[in-house]
Amino acid sequence: MDISYNQLSAHAESAQDHIQFDRLQQFLEQLAAFWGHDDGGVAREALTDIDLQSRRFLIDKARALGCEVRVDECANLFFRRSGLTDLPAVLTGSHADTQPVGGQLDGAYGVVGGLEVIAALNDAGIQTQRAIEVVAWTNEEGCRFSPGAMGSSAYVEPSRLLEYRKSVDSKGISFGAAVDLALQAVADVPRRAMG
Repeated sequence: MDISYNQLSAHAESAQDHIQFDRLQQFLEQLAAFWGHDDGGVAREALTDIDLQSRRFLIDKARALGCEVRVDECANLFFRRSGLTDLPAVLTGSHADTQPVGGQLDGAYGVVGGLEVIAALNDAGIQTQRAIEVVAWTNEEGCRFSPGAMGSSAYVEPSRLLEYRKSVDSKGISFGAAVDLALQAVADVPRRAMG
């Protein structure tokens, strides 16, 4: 189906008009409630109990928007809004884990903003040619397990995951053990291949 520039422009404006700041702000505040502090900071280190709870919250929000949810072997979460074609998806997102005293918007804004775009497209009744996938990467901050950016780099180069699984936190818990627990916590979520 060929779409003219004017039609694309009209769709973009319609989607933009359906972005709801109040909904976005509420979503950010709901996510920040998972170990948020009175000063506006958040302590949600990767794959801790509170992070696993926040991940379940994101899964439920994405499903409520009609997204298909998948998880890979690194516990990266993918929230997919179907497109009209089988062309590769447009991927956006970030991470929901934080530094021990992180900011409310750090990482989370990329995930929540991506889901707000999906909500706006739904509200506008716009079907996209390509699927849109919002990703929540695992252990991007790297403060609990080293190195950082594990989820995104394992997505790009899946062979890294084997070495990452050996990383140990300050309590002697391996990244591999933490990922296995995270995957058990989302046993209802279908798996997808790495990369």
